[in-house]
Amino acid sequence: MKRRILSLGIACCLLFTALPGTALAEGGSISVKEAALDVAEESGGPEEPVKTELVEAEERQEAPAEAQTEQAEPEEIKDADVPETQEETVKEAPEQNAEEIVSEIPEQDAEEIADETPEESEQETVGDEKFTGGGDEPEVAVTPGNTATDEDLTVSKDTAAAEDPAISEATSATEETTEDVATEEITEQIAAEENAELSLFATELETGIAVLAAEGEENVKDKQGLKSALTNDDINTINIAASLTYYDKIETKKKLVVKSGVTFTWKAYQDTFKASDLIIEEGGTFCVSLWDFLCQEIVEGNVTNNGKIEISGPKGECFWTAATKGTGTFITSNAAEKPCISYNTVPDTMLDGQKAGNDYYINIVKDLSIVPTVSLPENMTVGDTIEVTVTNLIEGVNPGDAFTFKWKNGSSFDRYYGAATPTLTEAGTLKLNLSAKKPYVIKLKGNSQPGSFDVTGTVAKREYELLYVDQLNGDDTNLGTTKDAPLKDLKKAAENIQAGGTIILLGDYSGGAGFEKNVTVKSADGSKYKLGSTYSWTKSKDVTVTLENIELNDFAWRDYSSSHNGRLVITNCTGNIRDAGYDSGSDGVPVRNVEISNSNITDSIENVENLTLTDTSVKGRIYTTNLMLTGENTIIPVKNSPSCVEGTIRGDGILRFSPVTPEKGFKLIEVPKGTQDELISRMKLADTKDGQFRLKGYTEYTGTYIGIAERVTAQGKLGVGNEPALQAAGDK
Repeated sequence: MKRRILSLGIACCLLFTALPGTALAEGGSISVKEAALDVAEESGGPEEPVKTELVEAEERQEAPAEAQTEQAEPEEIKDADVPETQEETVKEAPEQNAEEIVSEIPEQDAEEIADETPEESEQETVGDEKFTGGGDEPEVAVTPGNTATDEDLTVSKDTAAAEDPAISEATSATEETTEDVATEEITEQIAAEENAELSLFATELETGIAVLAAEGEENVKDKQGLKSALTNDDINTINIAASLTYYDKIETKKKLVVKSGVTFTWKAYQDTFKASDLIIEEGGTFCVSLWDFLCQEIVEGNVTNNGKIEISGPKGECFWTAATKGTGTFITSNAAEKPCISYNTVPDTMLDGQKAGNDYYINIVKDLSIVPTVSLPENMTVGDTIEVTVTNLIEGVNPGDAFTFKWKNGSSFDRYYGAATPTLTEAGTLKLNLSAKKPYVIKLKGNSQPGSFDVTGTVAKREYELLYVDQLNGDDTNLGTTKDAPLKDLKKAAENIQAGGTIILLGDYSGGAGFEKNVTVKSADGSKYKLGSTYSWTKSKDVTVTLENIELNDFAWRDYSSSHNGRLVITNCTGNIRDAGYDSGSDGVPVRNVEISNSNITDSIENVENLTLTDTSVKGRIYTTNLMLTGENTIIPVKNSPSCVEGTIRGDGILRFSPVTPEKGFKLIEVPKGTQDELISRMKLADTKDGQFRLKGYTEYTGTYIGIAERVTAQGKLGVGNEPALQAAGDK
């Protein structure tokens, strides 16, 4: 048995030496039998001896159970007393662990052990009993204490046998049975002991394999040890077991472990620390030390921080891009330059007590060596909601949170109130200035930090059929296509309205506008808002502008070219109209083609080339080149301020004069010379005072007029001065 144990021990030692370190370090599992077979095979010796030893050991583990199943003893044999000497010989073998066994093995090489055969005799002494492996029975050693008893027993048996052959036969059978029982019990005891020893051996073997697996680790206590371990391909885990400072670049796929109670300081110049797996145990510290104003230390890779990370130093910059997790803390200590921690790399809980913007910056650049670029969409049209494209940003960064947007138009006026994704409302040039907003930064290695980005694009025009304007509550950053989001400026609406479209006023408006297309401006349904202007309105050539349901509040217009042939149509309006050019004292170009219908104009209409009146009243005078009358129209004249028509008066309508107080000599309208008699037939006096006043055409040195004449009496025939001449009955 000892030789078996010695053989197995030596095999185990060879196994520890022969097994590949890498496989064991990776946690590979191997059985005792497989290990032994591998060693025997690699050593070049016979395979069968080692295999036989191990197979026999495993078979012995099953022997006791099989023996109990197959054995069927007679009752009398079970009750037979086992010799006392045999009971004393069954003793437990002393316990020996794997180290003691190995220490007792003489130095032999694998080839000598493999040459041993299981046929060689094995001997083992258990207590006072010696058992020879090749024999059938145990030889019982006689001791002084039991000599007389044994002799007496032998004589007694021999005498009885001589006297009676049957007794002799029974005695012989009993002795054989007793010896067999003793032999089997001893065999079972030996098998149990071997089984226990083999179990202990397997346990020690597994422990040895685990020890070999740990050989892939190395504890380092100084920078030289760390440097050596980093270049050793047989080491995959480096335990930093004592505080040390390292000054060089680190880029490794090995696992680095900062043990509890240890401070590992990395103090480089312009280098990178990149570890596939840096583990900081609870109570351990990883310190990035900055020491020169040109220092740039970059930490990359993966970090599990259950201890403390500290960025410190009076000068230099630290870029932390490593994906970090754990339950530890991350602090800055006496760092002159705030460290730049890449967006979403360090949990907020780890930075507890540190304030972004004060203690550190959030760097949003993905690649520290590439300058980001900013661009607008290639095709932009009014009404589009656009997004700005910024390259080389860390995934997940929200531009609206990280940047300040400054939009301007081609005239450098501010637009869109700093929106990150504005809806475009103005055609033409669009400018953007983009800069990082605290605590975010765009920081690159090499001391590069772009302050801001400028980009320019062009917005194509888009026109709408219907737009809303509210000067009080509107906003020109709106599209103006709904009542809830109207425009503020009528000029803005004029730019974006399509030809033939409608602009609806949601409130009073005062200001100028220029129209390049046919358009209708009107109050919202059920309302009549004021439309005034301190500026003159203009309209381009051949454009028709219609004002509807509006209260004209000193409304002014102007045409800039006599070649224009557009129209101004006023419908269902009230208020006053004036010509800006005429009022300013200059010879303004007259407004062409003004059409007023169903309206009540409360002041004079001046400087019009072609005026059409339809069922309209005018308080004051009209001054036009040509006059077209449709329906019944009324002029409430002002004394000493007669209307004037320089050209023709046409149409089938009536022009009625309604002075507040009729009186003789009241000049109502100046007409072309020689047309007065014809025109009187198309004009009426609203109140003749029962025929006392009548219309009369006459010529003075200043011109030809139609005015009011008075009879001496209402029924009289006598006319005085400029009074009406005697007329036949039926005359006006």
